[in-house]
Amino acid sequence: MLQFEIKRFVKLDLFGLDASFTNSSLFMVIAVFLISLLTIWGMRGRALVPTRMQSVAEISYEFVANMVRDNVGSAGQKYFP
Repeated sequence: MLQFEIKRFVKLDLFGLDASFTNSSLFMVIAVFLISLLTIWGMRGRALVPTRMQSVAEISYEFVANMVRDNVGSAGQKYFP
């Protein structure tokens, strides 16, 4: 299964821990960037009556907030904006 092979791009050793930048790390950074971009784009020009994109951004946020609440409980909500 060659597509699941983790390839190291930048070797980084911090206090004996391997914190290398890999292809997996790259795709996580890309995903966070795209999600942030879509959220910012969806929340621009906020209005009293939300646009379709604002509704999608809000539903996405609520989905993640509910997942965090279900997994870590109400005590973990302080770590989620």
